[in-house]
Amino acid sequence: MKLFKYASADAHLMADIGDLISVFNLLLPALLFIAVMWGYSRHRGMFERLGFSSREVGLLIVGSLIAMSINLPLFAIGSSLLAINLGGAIIPVVLSIYFITKRKLPALQVIFGILIVSLVTFLVTRVEHNVGITAEFPFYLLPPALSVILAMAFFSRNSEKAPPYAYSIATLGVLIGADVYHLPELLGRSFVGSVGGAGVFDMVFISGLLALVVDLIFVGSKLRRSEHRPTPDEQSSAAIKDSLYAAGREFSVGNYSGAVRDSLAGINEKIKDVGRRYGRDGDPYEMLCRMTSNPELRADYSELVRTAFLMEVSREESYRIINTSRAIGRYLVQLERAVYATTPSRIAAFIVDMAIMVLILGSIIPFMNRIPESEVEYQLVAMTWFMLVWAVQVVYFTLCETFWGGRTVGKYLLGIRSANMDGSRLDFLGAFTRNVVRFLDALLLSYLVSIIIMESTFRRQRIGDLVGRTVVVRDMRGRRIAGGWKRA
Repeated sequence: MKLFKYASADAHLMADIGDLISVFNLLLPALLFIAVMWGYSRHRGMFERLGFSSREVGLLIVGSLIAMSINLPLFAIGSSLLAINLGGAIIPVVLSIYFITKRKLPALQVIFGILIVSLVTFLVTRVEHNVGITAEFPFYLLPPALSVILAMAFFSRNSEKAPPYAYSIATLGVLIGADVYHLPELLGRSFVGSVGGAGVFDMVFISGLLALVVDLIFVGSKLRRSEHRPTPDEQSSAAIKDSLYAAGREFSVGNYSGAVRDSLAGINEKIKDVGRRYGRDGDPYEMLCRMTSNPELRADYSELVRTAFLMEVSREESYRIINTSRAIGRYLVQLERAVYATTPSRIAAFIVDMAIMVLILGSIIPFMNRIPESEVEYQLVAMTWFMLVWAVQVVYFTLCETFWGGRTVGKYLLGIRSANMDGSRLDFLGAFTRNVVRFLDALLLSYLVSIIIMESTFRRQRIGDLVGRTVVVRDMRGRRIAGGWKRA
């Protein structure tokens, strides 16, 4: 394809233009990643209002980069193999469906947008032998540009639905137009390919991300000024710090009864925070009793409550009560730490789950017992098995943790479960994110680095947990943890 009318007259000019386009194609994903990360750091409230919390941004960038080397098999026939790339296709599709459902995007506009974008994508793409489905610059920019135009036409600049809409129809439209529409051409020949196989350089991935970034440029000032909404963890942490700071300030100015009341407020907030992780709710004293049966702790907390209601408190009594509240706070930190699953229990659960996955893979062997007749078929079989190993892991862990309250068979037997950061039930995107990043955990010295990270973090999180904003906790189910209590 000629870029300029007289380009063929100058071979050097043509080569220079080709080099510039190649550099642009290579730099485009990095530029888009930088734009998203910079935008998130500057306008975190806006991103969260649009549905892009740190988890979604982490999956979009970190998860896609990690998973771009993983292809999951769709079907294998003879010397032909069709797979789908985890980072270049599955993650963008999952995020698109998630945004469509979470933001409750209008069905008619979504269908219309996907249809139009897919038709344009089909027109600007073609199948090249031994290369795959390709599109040339600048024509591959048309689908994301059209997605942004449709988003701006259907929604206002201050609409929370416009950027997710642009991302979703660009991703799904390109996937259908480039891969599904051209599939009959591929089936007519021997091929080895992957949908979204170029990973973060693939048109499926690039189109959605580019549409999102461009649409974010046009959002209104009202969205840009959106404030960050603290998570329950952040709210609780801030309330505890504020109460303890206020207690110290009141004590320093001689308001001893006020210092005791502020200390009680901080302890009550901490009890509620830890109680959420135990699945408890209600009156702080009742929650404390349900978490631990230590009688001395109950007595000290009751004394703290009684003193807080006195009209006058002496300096010595206030000092003693404040020290008691600090001791209770330290004990509550120990209780919270005890909620998180220990590293040995997580390793044991993983071993059980791996044994189950070996059985699943073993059951597939009878359906793949064909003896390779050539070197090419042998490589295809080896590649297919590698893909199946990762496909089974991602599907097994994600589905079990989504529909079984964060549990897998191994976790259930070891009495632990995956959960959101605040201890609430794990949703699909959280389970999917933590298990997509599992590939990186496995690459880093076979989980050794992740084990070190788990032991060095308070919540015992591996890399997948940090990206997915998840934790693995003890499955309490009505049990208490009785720890050693020392009076101040």
